[in-house]
Amino acid sequence: MANSRSKPKASKVRFEETKDKNDGSSSVKITFSFKSFLGQDSKGNGQDLEKWQEDKILSNLLDKLKHLSNLTRQKAHAENSLVIYGKFPENSDFACPQHLSEIQDWGTIRKLGCGGKVRVAGYYSENSVFNIVFLDKEHRFFPTDIN
Repeated sequence: MANSRSKPKASKVRFEETKDKNDGSSSVKITFSFKSFLGQDSKGNGQDLEKWQEDKILSNLLDKLKHLSNLTRQKAHAENSLVIYGKFPENSDFACPQHLSEIQDWGTIRKLGCGGKVRVAGYYSENSVFNIVFLDKEHRFFPTDIN
C-alpha cells in the first residue's frame, strides 16, 4: 500500500521559496554576459577587447567585473559603480543596435580605476545579468558637459 500514500505537492511551496531569489531582488548578485557584445557601434564609436588589452585597461575591466559580481544591483548602484539610465540615451554618440532598441535598462559600469572617462555600456536582462555591449574609453555613450 505504499503507492496509496498521498505525496504533498511541493511545486507551489518550492516556487514561493525561490521566487525572491530569481526576480532581481536585493539578494541576487550581479552576473555578466558578453552575448550581445559588439565593442564598437555601427559608426565606429567604442573599442574592441584587443584595443583595451593594448591600452592596458582590459585587466581593469576584469577586476571591476570580479568586484561587481560580489554585489547586488542595489549595492552597485549605491557605490555609483553601475549606473542605469533606462532607455538608450538620446544624446549618445553611439548608435543603438537595431536588435536592442527595445531595451529599457541601459547603463554603464564606471570607476574602472584607469581614468574618469572610461565606461562599459550595456543593459540588464533577467536575474540581474548585465549584458556588456560597448567599450567606451572616451565617455561617449552618455556624454556629459564638464565645465
